[in-house]
Amino acid sequence: MDHISVNDVEFGEFFSVAECILECLYETFPDEFEGRDNIGGYITLYEPTICETEALVSGAIKSIDDDMAVDYRAFSLEKPMRARKLGKSNSFLAERNPEKKQWGGGFWVEAMPEDDFQSFGIGFSGLPEALDAVLCLCVLVGVGLIGVDRAQSLANDCNKKVSELFANCIKLEVI
Repeated sequence: MDHISVNDVEFGEFFSVAECILECLYETFPDEFEGRDNIGGYITLYEPTICETEALVSGAIKSIDDDMAVDYRAFSLEKPMRARKLGKSNSFLAERNPEKKQWGGGFWVEAMPEDDFQSFGIGFSGLPEALDAVLCLCVLVGVGLIGVDRAQSLANDCNKKVSELFANCIKLEVI
């Protein structure tokens, strides 16, 4: 499968795919959402050759608490930036530290020699961190930035829960 460059992503489609996947995750894994009033958050696509400290695109999907919106937006950018800074593929591996409000749920996708895109990051904040990560991976596959095998490899690098949730997304055709 040919993949597109992060610079070629149509932002309307990006948010539409993210919202659709969020709804599918909610329907597929209702136990993971137990006790949550809102099922939304902020998603960020980060490409540092365009701007080192700002998102290429960032926005809210579904419903979020007004008092958390600023934090969710900041966390969704911080996650891939931290992974990139520390040379890691994801923010679970990149000095995850809840005391500093540094969570898993973001990725730095390093371009491989065979890729026709530049390295980029993606982060989501608003759900339990394993679902933040799974949503990111599903969106990347859904918009054509990476393939399923690469996404599963990134999921496997996170932790067992992310790996299993993502594998179930594939099996249950969430993406």
